[in-house]
Amino acid sequence: MKSLRTITLFSLAIFTILFVGSCRDKEEQGPILSVDPSELVLTRNAGDLLEFSIAATAGDNELRNLRITQKPENGITSVLKDTTLFGSHADFFHVYTVPSGTNRVLLTFTLYDSDGKSYATIRDLYVNEGSSLSETTGYELYSANTPGGNNAFRIANLSFMQLATEPDSALVDLVEKDVTNDEMISRTLTSLSGIRFVRNNAFNYAEATASSAANSFSSSSAQQLIPNIAINDILITKYDTVQNKYAVIKITGVFDEVGTSLDRYMFNIKK
Repeated sequence: MKSLRTITLFSLAIFTILFVGSCRDKEEQGPILSVDPSELVLTRNAGDLLEFSIAATAGDNELRNLRITQKPENGITSVLKDTTLFGSHADFFHVYTVPSGTNRVLLTFTLYDSDGKSYATIRDLYVNEGSSLSETTGYELYSANTPGGNNAFRIANLSFMQLATEPDSALVDLVEKDVTNDEMISRTLTSLSGIRFVRNNAFNYAEATASSAANSFSSSSAQQLIPNIAINDILITKYDTVQNKYAVIKITGVFDEVGTSLDRYMFNIKK
């Protein structure tokens, strides 16, 4: 009887050790990350906007943070986004501008939980150069103080308007701003539609593409008011924020004549 009891206690001890060991060996479930587009290899044009839909789900611990990095081919890794997360689930979007100057970018999405466990997924992005912009030339924008002159310009359809007819301001992308109200040419251009401009006189206007315009615009601080306009100034603008269309304006002449009737700016435009 004593021997049976000893065997039973011994068996129970072995079972307990195995059970506890089994529990210890069982790993906690880590976080899971879903990224759409779900394809691991993507191809886009430089300057395109690529929208990622991201769903983060915790395992046995709460979410902590999500980090997105990019590494251009032959380049260095940089952080695009590092955001703190809470709770067990999070859904959000990340909009990425496809860069120029590289043929390939590795995007890494890494999700961490509060215990330090992580889950990573990558997107191998191949980059095509954007299409060349088409040029039209010989435009003349008259001063805002020129009576009856074509003194307002819309980029989308390359058409002029006259401020005297009170056009819809949402259509006026380029117009002179008389900052001192002295009825003289101000050499200051602005928009009434709300679009902004980047002045970049080092920009390669001759070989302008959609991607080079997009990168120059996004890497600079765009302004709605551009003062001290001079010949050979290059202005870059995102004139359509819905379809992400860019235009490049090159000033070819600034004429300050006697009176105001012939005060005007000449320019060429690529879009």
